[in-house]
Amino acid sequence: MGKKIFEPIEINGMTIKNRIGLAQIYELVTHLRQEAGKRQVNNPRIAMAENGGGTIGTGEAAMSIHIMEKS
Repeated sequence: MGKKIFEPIEINGMTIKNRIGLAQIYELVTHLRQEAGKRQVNNPRIAMAENGGGTIGTGEAAMSIHIMEKS
């Protein structure tokens, strides 16, 4: 169906989505700066981190989304 736009990042068998808070941001910025070594994603331009926590009923009580772009 066309070009793959998003490529999930996996480190030691754990995807970034399983990391929490600042660890997500740090890892994504490291990739945007081309400083991730063997984990480096090829030519990243945009990174997105999503994090939620707490519960209200069956849903999350709080959620944040950060979108970062390489300048």
